[in-house]
Amino acid sequence: MNRTELRTVRVLEVWIPRDYVYLDTQTPGGRIFRLSSDLAIAKLAEPLAFSDNVAAIPLSGDESHLRHGSDLTASGWGSILGSGDLAPGHLPQQLQFVTLDHLSDVCDRMYNNDQYTLLGNSSTWYSRREMLCAGCEMGGSGTCNGDSGGPLNIRSSGGCPVQVGVTSFGNHERDVCDLTTFPSVFARVSHLLPWIEHVVGQPVRSTVVPQPTTHCENCLGNDNPAGRECEQAQEYGMHKCVVQSLLASSFILTKPRCNKEGKHRLMAYINFHRGFQNAPEVVKNRMKQGFVFFLRSDQGPGNGILRIPSSYFCHGDRMTCPQSEELINTPLTNPQLLPASGNGYGVAHPAKVRFNKDKGGWLHWSPGCSPQHTYAALYVLVSKESGHPVYLQISLPVGRVPPP
Repeated sequence: MNRTELRTVRVLEVWIPRDYVYLDTQTPGGRIFRLSSDLAIAKLAEPLAFSDNVAAIPLSGDESHLRHGSDLTASGWGSILGSGDLAPGHLPQQLQFVTLDHLSDVCDRMYNNDQYTLLGNSSTWYSRREMLCAGCEMGGSGTCNGDSGGPLNIRSSGGCPVQVGVTSFGNHERDVCDLTTFPSVFARVSHLLPWIEHVVGQPVRSTVVPQPTTHCENCLGNDNPAGRECEQAQEYGMHKCVVQSLLASSFILTKPRCNKEGKHRLMAYINFHRGFQNAPEVVKNRMKQGFVFFLRSDQGPGNGILRIPSSYFCHGDRMTCPQSEELINTPLTNPQLLPASGNGYGVAHPAKVRFNKDKGGWLHWSPGCSPQHTYAALYVLVSKESGHPVYLQISLPVGRVPPP
């Protein structure tokens, strides 16, 4: 993409996190700097039409899968000079990309957690809970002045890209972007994900926990022969990512209602007018062939990971199913699958609910009407050929959901 392809869209509203902090002051003892929860939500004056070039990107709900050296890709329109000069002649005409290493260990050695650390003449605040670090241990590549606000994405080894961070700040000792000892620091989106979904009113998290690649970074000294692995990491269908975006905006779980028998009525549906209004009937009918798992938590909303055996997704004989498991990002703390029948949950036979034509969605009755229950729904559409899920989509939490 070049600058001539850019489009300006007016912003109607902006939301800033309550724990956002910006402090940059000079004292006789040196500079004091803090930039916490450094992201915002902007509501546009007009919607962006999804296409094979434009789609929403899911956000990371958990970074426990990231290891030191995991590949992360940053992009932006910032300075292309190591000095960070923002003069017009030093800004790129093409959108810039760079694949970096996740350098959590480097930042853990450099900074004290949840406090200020004196580096040179600057005291900088760092919080592992709020921030991510990425760069090159030998220097030479990274983000620069003017890249702030840009995305940091996982180069996933399967599925669509997932955003884990927002470019925040770099070295404050000197205006140099490629110093060896100063990785770039990014706002961690999972830290604010429940707040983001609360404001936006739809699920924006990646349903599947991505599996990042390694050794694909554009760093000095990277002589790892991982060319084929890096090429495969980028092989995802844009059409699939667009459909996944539409599904995220249209898959809805209604609030639970209690009946006379003391059961919660759980109803999930796809609002085709919201996401698939221009889709042909054959596509809508195919989406109705998916099934839904219902999840419950007695500990309220959160960023919980659920492990589901792949055999649960299969049709027919389980012996022919893939012997693996899916890691699902959920909006619940300690989520459990609701069973097909009986009391309790988390049993070997979870409810696998089919589409109800009369109700226009997926209906399940859960024993117990406790106001302490929090629910979510997981939509699954499986490939008839491979038995693997084609689309997976988690809903927003309903029930006991206090404001984040």
